[in-house]
Amino acid sequence: TGELWTPRENILRGITRDIVMHLARDQKIFRVVEEPARITHNHIGAIEEAFRTASISGITPVSAIDTYDLKVGEGTKTALLQSAYREYVEQYFTHRGAP
Repeated sequence: TGELWTPRENILRGITRDIVMHLARDQKIFRVVEEPARITHNHIGAIEEAFRTASISGITPVSAIDTYDLKVGEGTKTALLQSAYREYVEQYFTHRGAP
């Protein structure tokens, strides 16, 4: 299981972020590590995958940071998390009677 690093402070604590962290932990896709400080350029060499979250777009993979290429697409942990998130959202709305 890889690690999902996320800042603990000075961020927008959104519902989508909370759901993604919950899914990552519960489905053992990532071990969630909340860091006290912002993630910096010193961390980039250790990053294999990255994504951002938003309520409209859900989970969006990041393919590069500066000159560092990151893994994206099928077979990545981010893709597993995207699938889990889509399933969560579908179940959420289906349970509430949405078509």
